[in-house]
Parts: sequence; C-alpha cells; structure tokens
Amino acid sequence: LEKLDAKEAFYVHGSNVFGPMGEEFIPFKDEAKANSFMKDHAGKGVIKFDEIKTYIGK
Repeated sequence: LEKLDAKEAFYVHGSNVFGPMGEEFIPFKDEAKANSFMKDHAGKGVIKFDEIKTYIGK
C-alpha cells in the first residue's frame, strides 16, 4: 500500500471485490496492474479519475 494521486490513478469498476459500502472503484498506480486485476476479479472496466462522474451517471 502506498499513497497515490487520485487524479493519476486507474480505477477498476464492477469487480467482485466489495468494500464496506458495496461496489467500489479499486485504484491502481499502474494501468497494466489495473487491467490484470480487472481480468482476475470480473471487473467491467478501467477508468481514469475524470471519468468517474460519467460512470456514476449511467
């Protein structure tokens, strides 16, 4: 675990890993690791910070 700038992170959404409030955006520093996690945990996609608001609006 390490700090990372939220605006620089890659977020996996729709995975089978849940947080305390249910479905979470799981952040990663590296896009390749985000894609690997997405494949391993049935994620729906990888998005950037500025795309979160658009995703929530769907």
